[in-house]
Amino acid sequence: DDSLGSLVQHMTDLNILDDTIVVAMMDHGMGAKSSVFEAGIRILHSVRYPPLLPMGDLNGRLVSQVDLGPTLLEMAGLSADYLMDGESWWSQAEGVVDDGQTGVRFAQIDYDRSVSTRDYKMIRHHPDSSVSSNY
Repeated sequence: DDSLGSLVQHMTDLNILDDTIVVAMMDHGMGAKSSVFEAGIRILHSVRYPPLLPMGDLNGRLVSQVDLGPTLLEMAGLSADYLMDGESWWSQAEGVVDDGQTGVRFAQIDYDRSVSTRDYKMIRHHPDSSVSSNY
């Protein structure tokens, strides 16, 4: 938090903050990174860019970290085409199109697997997995 605050202050001092796309993502914390449960796969993505994103606008869309690269390229007016995994969510943030995204995410860690939507999650926990089933 302090490092991000220092970076934002430095960009403010240089008068470039409002012309810079700022992306912040949370870490999972200790013990949750290797889990297909909520603490292991749900993290906050925060994007700040006042010329194109209204301040305080919240979007509950399911995204993955692999979606960030294509999204930043599209925000910059470039295309990821076939070169990257993930789906840009920029058009939806602009309210321009509905790409029909199903809002389903798949995760696999060791032998554990999960399929998630906004409202539901199915987890298959394999007994040989290194992740404890005591969640």
